[in-house]
Amino acid sequence: MLKHFLGNNRLLSYFSLGILFSLLFAEIRYASPFAATWDQVDFALALDRYDLLAMQPHFPGYPYFVLGGMLVHAFVDNPAKALAIFNVLAMFSATIPIVFLVKKYHSTAVALFVSALCQSASYVMLIAGQPMSDGAALAVLWWYFWAIELARKRDAWWIQLLPLAFFSLLMGIRLSYAPFVVAILCLWYEDWKKHRNVRRIGCFLAAAVLFQLIWIIAVAAAEGSFQSFFKLALSFTSGHFEEWGGTAASDSQPLWERVIHFLFYNILWTGIACQNVILLFLYIVVWTVIWRARKSLLPRWILVSGFVYFLWALFAQNIEKPRHILPLVHLVLLYGWTCYIRNHMSLCIAGA
Repeated sequence: MLKHFLGNNRLLSYFSLGILFSLLFAEIRYASPFAATWDQVDFALALDRYDLLAMQPHFPGYPYFVLGGMLVHAFVDNPAKALAIFNVLAMFSATIPIVFLVKKYHSTAVALFVSALCQSASYVMLIAGQPMSDGAALAVLWWYFWAIELARKRDAWWIQLLPLAFFSLLMGIRLSYAPFVVAILCLWYEDWKKHRNVRRIGCFLAAAVLFQLIWIIAVAAAEGSFQSFFKLALSFTSGHFEEWGGTAASDSQPLWERVIHFLFYNILWTGIACQNVILLFLYIVVWTVIWRARKSLLPRWILVSGFVYFLWALFAQNIEKPRHILPLVHLVLLYGWTCYIRNHMSLCIAGA
């Protein structure tokens, strides 16, 4: 039955689009109108008065996220709900780059189905429906990944600038996704092996800095000067890594307990299974099939950048806040469903 369902491109496309648009409608309808944490309160207040010194929001300012919230706020009176709806719209747009990435291994219809499976993940939907920057950042991360893959295939200079522009957008939404810069470094390494041109890499580096300066200069101007901005940066960084940030450096918990909590509670139980036994069992079945195949379908640069972020989230983020593992959840789901469907279809073909 599954073979015929996956093989019917028109039915599969309509089914997947139905899921995606139903999710969009439901998430907009039930987007959180409440600011339930101090961070969410700070973001909501920033829509009316953007002031880092007043912690509206805190450093680094999340300017692109706040700007997106302001645009939605013009149509939605509740600032918290406006931010949540911006997240939902951004996540819906991520369907496009996910489909383009999965099309390398499957038909467009199957790629759309995989995207729907990833987008419908309970924990991802839960976080995306809140007035925090995580949902919008995850969406831009997928556009960034798509731009990296496109730049690997085409040498046109403006194509090479796309990942740099999306990475700047990503940093202006959520700075903690900085470890994904590894994807750009992998891209430049491949470019160097192909062209052996120092000037070319230097131009790309200069362009990357200029793209980041767009939002940094804007936030610094809003604070009055670069001096004020960098004082805030040093103060926030020091507090995050040494005092209240919940990082490995400030945590008295043994390392082995931190690793177990991060892997099994944050990623597996909360992020993937959304603390649901049935979902946990389903994903265990899927991963059992994948383990038998033992073949990775994702590009190496995605796996490397995902691993680097894994280490960052484990050691440099607060593991008491599982939302920091959101990119890992989506990467695991994309990898799992892509491999599972390909393996299942291969078995069906072999048994036909």
